[in-house]
Amino acid sequence: MTKNSPEYRVPSPESPQPHGLVQTIKNLREGRMDNGRLSTQHPALRTADLVIANARIFVRDRVRWVHQGRNPEFGLDCLGLMIVAAQRAGIQIDDYTAYSGEGDFPLLRELMGKVCFRVRNQDRRLADIAVFAMDNFDAPRKPFTHVAYFADRGAPWSIIHCWANVGLAAENIFDDYFEKRLRETWRLKALE
Repeated sequence: MTKNSPEYRVPSPESPQPHGLVQTIKNLREGRMDNGRLSTQHPALRTADLVIANARIFVRDRVRWVHQGRNPEFGLDCLGLMIVAAQRAGIQIDDYTAYSGEGDFPLLRELMGKVCFRVRNQDRRLADIAVFAMDNFDAPRKPFTHVAYFADRGAPWSIIHCWANVGLAAENIFDDYFEKRLRETWRLKALE
């Protein structure tokens, strides 16, 4: 897939039509793509594509950041984006919103341990979850304060997240800025 292929384009936020994104999600749910790309892949890989397609809808719709948000119509936070995109892809995840905006590492690890397992950062795959220490990232034992999905745009990765710094759901290239702040990578058990 190249940057100029139809599967690679993101519809502009001003566009009234989803430019095939709804059809793409329908095809993913049915386990096929028009170009056959997914027809021979493992179902977990199709689910990973569906998780990312759902997350990209939040970017396309310019969903705003709201602490503990779980409804895209009103807003999501970073964990809300993770949970809602996975749930819309058919992955059952229990939710919990009693966390502070300052980062709560023990709680995050406990919640993620129920539905995910940790993988080495260099072994990341599509729809794996990046866990970051965003503020004072070089401080020892800095609590984790942000999560994002690894996606397949960029060289070689991008991340999809709802980020308080920009106030919206966004897809960013996974560059040195994020690499320095990455602490752990987790994979949803449903995607194994």
